[in-house]
Amino acid sequence: MARDDSYTGKAASIVQEVEDIAILFGWSFERLYNGFWQSPRGLAAVLLDDDQIDSIDENYAIIRPKQAGGKTLKFWRVTNGY
Repeated sequence: MARDDSYTGKAASIVQEVEDIAILFGWSFERLYNGFWQSPRGLAAVLLDDDQIDSIDENYAIIRPKQAGGKTLKFWRVTNGY
């Protein structure tokens, strides 16, 4: 499935920076870009404008939110159906 280009804004641009490598690691466009109320929720839906993605691999993305004082969060690629 192709990326939904209607998902715009800073969060989408943050994900676009790692999209190519994420796809190589097996991430789907849905898992990267689905909206907050879609299932599974996409990575872009949980990012704030000042967040950054430190790394991404076949298991998860490491998010460093500025608002959490720099404490990193994991966003998992596989959702186990949730």
